[in-house]
Amino acid sequence: MKLTVTSDTIFKQRTKQARELSDDEKILVQKGAEFEIIATDSAPFKHTLVKFTAPIGQTQKDSWYVFSEHIALEGNEPNNDPNDEVEPDPAPERTGGFKLPGYRSTFYLPDPVLPGGNFTWKEVTKNGTRIPVSKSVVVNALKIADTMQEIRELFGNRSITVTSWYRDPVSNRRVGGASRSRHLDGGAVDFKIAGVSTAEVQRRLDPWWGSRGGLASASSFTHIDNRGYRARWRYGR
Repeated sequence: MKLTVTSDTIFKQRTKQARELSDDEKILVQKGAEFEIIATDSAPFKHTLVKFTAPIGQTQKDSWYVFSEHIALEGNEPNNDPNDEVEPDPAPERTGGFKLPGYRSTFYLPDPVLPGGNFTWKEVTKNGTRIPVSKSVVVNALKIADTMQEIRELFGNRSITVTSWYRDPVSNRRVGGASRSRHLDGGAVDFKIAGVSTAEVQRRLDPWWGSRGGLASASSFTHIDNRGYRARWRYGR
């Protein structure tokens, strides 16, 4: 994977203000610099933890925190080729209500994620088999649900089929997702738009989504996530 610095920035060993760090804990990096990287992970205070293929800086560290809005990523993570299609004969729908972390209300699978919206908790939870385990997962699901509503409007309210939304760690490993997949945080959706090729979906969404998150395509689905920096790739199938 290739990381490009999109604005003059500082690589840091801690997510503190640069003035609070010693000289060996920070590196000034200019706009346009490119690096080969192994992986990224979310971090507090709008930062991303980046693992580089080789040590950089005087301290020869290979992992640095970077302000998320100052980077862009191209390329797929190793071993990231998920297959989480909608089952031809899905399991019987649960009729009872369920609880979500941080909320007192009872939720039901047919309920819309957003009031009046087109996407339901059935889609978020893979027919009730993947209930979010933390409030942060629910919050991310709410945010990306709003994005999915916008996408639906952009494509003239065409029908959208969700193939994958939230994945617990066991499900993520089973379908072949990346070890740091944004699906684990609830902030990613794989989907198909009726009558529109994935290439066309990618072409139209790329400039619209910009640096807000990840966008990728396979032959049968499009992936979008709200990681907070530009990331683009294509799956192998």
